[in-house]
Parts: sequence; C-alpha cells; structure tokens
Amino acid sequence: MSPLAQVLDLSELQMQLLQDKIASAEIQYKPATTWLALRWALRSLVAATRKPGRHAGAAHGVSLLCVSEASAKNQELRGNLQSLFIDEQPLQIEPLDFAAPASVRAAWKAIAGLLRLRARSLLLPRAERQLVDKVSLPYVQAVIAFDRLAARQPKKIIWVGHSYGLPTFFLSAWFKSAADVFSCYYINRAFVSHQDNLAANEVMLGNAWALSAYRQAGARFDAEKITGFHNIYFPGISSAREEGRALRKSRVAVYCSGAYARMELGVHTSDYLKRELEEEALFLDEVRCMAIAMPDVSFTLFYHPSVETRETARSHYRELLALANVALNPEGVRSSQCHHLYELGMSRGSNVIFERLEAGHKALFVRPIRQITDYRASSLGPVIFDGQALDAQALKKFLDMPLKEFHALIELQKKDPAGPRHE
Repeated sequence: MSPLAQVLDLSELQMQLLQDKIASAEIQYKPATTWLALRWALRSLVAATRKPGRHAGAAHGVSLLCVSEASAKNQELRGNLQSLFIDEQPLQIEPLDFAAPASVRAAWKAIAGLLRLRARSLLLPRAERQLVDKVSLPYVQAVIAFDRLAARQPKKIIWVGHSYGLPTFFLSAWFKSAADVFSCYYINRAFVSHQDNLAANEVMLGNAWALSAYRQAGARFDAEKITGFHNIYFPGISSAREEGRALRKSRVAVYCSGAYARMELGVHTSDYLKRELEEEALFLDEVRCMAIAMPDVSFTLFYHPSVETRETARSHYRELLALANVALNPEGVRSSQCHHLYELGMSRGSNVIFERLEAGHKALFVRPIRQITDYRASSLGPVIFDGQALDAQALKKFLDMPLKEFHALIELQKKDPAGPRHE
C-alpha cells in the first residue's frame, strides 16, 4: 500500500479514484497550507475543550440522511428526500456541519493524522505533494465529522449532493469499511464524470439513463451496487399529460447556466468557464434566431437561481429579452413547479432537463456540455443536438410531437421511474 493511501486510510483503488477525481478537474480543488489545516483542527480542539461537542443522541438502527446545512433548512428538499427514501424508515436528516464542535479525541486524531500526512509528503514527488496540499483540509474536516457521525451508531448513512466534494469522499469511503454501517452515496445531479469518483457500498445515480452513461463519462466507483434512481425533485413534479396542451403548445422554456456569473464565484477553473461562456453565447444566439423565425412561439428564459439574480439576468440577457416573444421566467417560482406550463424545454445541460424527461415532459439538449455528449449512446441520443443542428423546423417538429411519440423516442417506458434500476 502506498504511503499516502496508508495515512489517508484508503485502499489502493480508493486512492486512485481520489487522484483521478482531482486530476484535470473542472471544479477547483484549492490547496491549503499545513498551517491552515492545522488551524482548523486546533480551533476544533479549543471549541471541544471549552464546550465539548454534543452528539445529537444515538441513532442506533436509524438511517442518517446527510445533507448540506442549506438543504437541511429547505423544507421542499426535506420533503422530497423523505419521499424518495421512504423505505429507509426510520430516517433522520443530518446536516453536515464541518465547523461544528468535535470531541477532544477527534480533534487530536485530526491533528496527528495531518502531521503524519505532511511528514510522509516531504519525500514524495511534486505531483503527490500538490495532491496532499489539496486534501489536507478536507481530510481534517472528515476526521472530525467521522467521529461525530460514528457516535450516532446509525445502521446506514446516505450522503446527498456535492459528490465532487472531498470531505464526503473520505467519509463515504471510511464508513464503507465500517463493519456495522452501510454507506450509500446519492449523486443528486443528472450527469456524472471522473469528479464523481466515489467509494461506497451503494452509489445511486440521479436518473436511470446515467446507469448506461457513467462509464463513458469516466466516472468510477468502488461499490457493490450501482443504482439508477430519481432526481431530487421527482416526488413533487407532476407527470406530463396531453390535457391542457392547447395552453402550452407554443411555449418553450430555455434554461440558462449563468456561466458569466460563475466567473466571480471561483468554483470552476477559468479554462472550463471560458469554454462555457463561448458555448452559452452561441446557444443563446441560436435561441434568438429561432425566436425571430417563430414569432408565434414564446420563449421563457429561466436564469440559474444559484448563481444569478433577477437583476443580473435581466441585464445580461437584455438583447434577447428585447424580442417581443422572449421573456424572463415568472418571479418567485421554481422551474420544477411549472414544467406542465411549457410544451418543450431546452438547455445545454441543466439538471432541469432530466427533471422534465423523467416526468415525461418534452425536452432537448442543444449545444450540449461535454458530460451530456456521453449520453449519445443511450436512448436520449435523439434529443441531443449539436450546434446549429436544431433549427426552427426541427423545433416545430418537437412542439407538434404527441407525448406518446416522444416517450417512445426516448424509450421512457423502458426507463419508467416506477422503481430504481440496478447494474
């Protein structure tokens, strides 16, 4: 076993998954100095000394649903998760707070592990030392969180979201090795890549189509079972119906990525965002051309609420919004709440498209992001269009297409979300 794998308490396979996860990443894994990671552990130690971390009580025989603090406070998401995992009762939602006070023992364990990690890295090649810089702080956070979660004595832990994150990579792998806990990772985004490399007893993908595309996408898992599951909003989305079509037959929803707004967040690499900005601009220009060619069809732009505000969206898309048949999405309404109001949805690669497809609503990928091109070999191939391949005539064909015909086109019957699919 390699020195790094030994210190990080990972198998050789898991160590390789971690290295591939970080290599050539589109998400920035920022390095941390030894002092920064040590300061985190020392702060936890001081907090534990002054006010020992209080575990929320034993959860023996309970399944813990570990989510971000923001998701734990979102009542809609909480309700959806409770519905999705209704068979896991008794189930408790557990916010993942990496800054919460830990036990004194966990803090010292994190400090000792960090010092061992840094000592081992001194004689390593430069590439491996850079890897240590990127995993030091997540490793410390994971060690402290592991102690807190293990003390709950759950029978199962379901990790939700941010599958590209490093703290949960460690946590899921470590609990996979625990004899008395089942580690399950639910990747609640639609598409996967090498950045989603994981170790868990079970990996649950965000839709059934991902089951046939994840290998092509470069994702690798150390798991006994891989399941094609549902998107996180599935319980609250009504199924598509032919009824009411007269009201929506000339309405198209366009889902934007907000690539320009992501530049300021510093989450993605600059090279990745530069490509995304260029492709998003070309995609929106094609929407403009179709809107001009089809004045009887209305186009609604849904800005990305996680990175854009209504004001920034109105400013950035102002030229497109100047057209009479183009408008911004209704204020205060989630896209998942109004799929039934639009005959067709379009995007380069939004999770929202998979929400629509899984519920039977018509949708297309236009100028797809790289991860979506991996779905060409699946039954979604007919709804993936390269640049300039979708013109007004082709768009009208999909607007006029009966739902039954569209469902047959993407083989929705075979991918019927009545239950999960397993590999």
